[in-house]
Amino acid sequence: NCLNSNHVYTDATYKLIWQGYPVLIVGTTDKQCAFHPFGIALCINEETNDFEFMFKSVQLTVEKLYNINYCPIILVADASGAITNGFINVLNVIEKRIMCWFHVTKNIDTQLNAIKDKKMKAELRQDIEFMQLIKNETIFDAAIKLFQK
Repeated sequence: NCLNSNHVYTDATYKLIWQGYPVLIVGTTDKQCAFHPFGIALCINEETNDFEFMFKSVQLTVEKLYNINYCPIILVADASGAITNGFINVLNVIEKRIMCWFHVTKNIDTQLNAIKDKKMKAELRQDIEFMQLIKNETIFDAAIKLFQK
């Protein structure tokens, strides 16, 4: 549940309703990487104040129900500045800002399409996937330096 988690995942989707409005969702994952949503908002826009509203609503609800100050410190999302700013404006802290792996791989695949050599493309993709699994920051930084060579 959200009380035991210091990280949240947030995104917007336009695929849930036919009117074209964004549906914002916030949740967390457990140790098995299963997603557990705990907040949803239907908005007219996908702007900072929309994400502020959602994060503040979750924070206030947790405070009212459990009498604790809910303050996650890690945000996982796409590159949206509105999400990041909404999170910081409400929770006043962000220790880590992590890019959602799905969005990263979409961008990687777009860039890899420029490479004609299929073997090289597959090897690059495999190297990137391997680096994504590294949990130690020092080892990750060393792997990035090697990859860039």
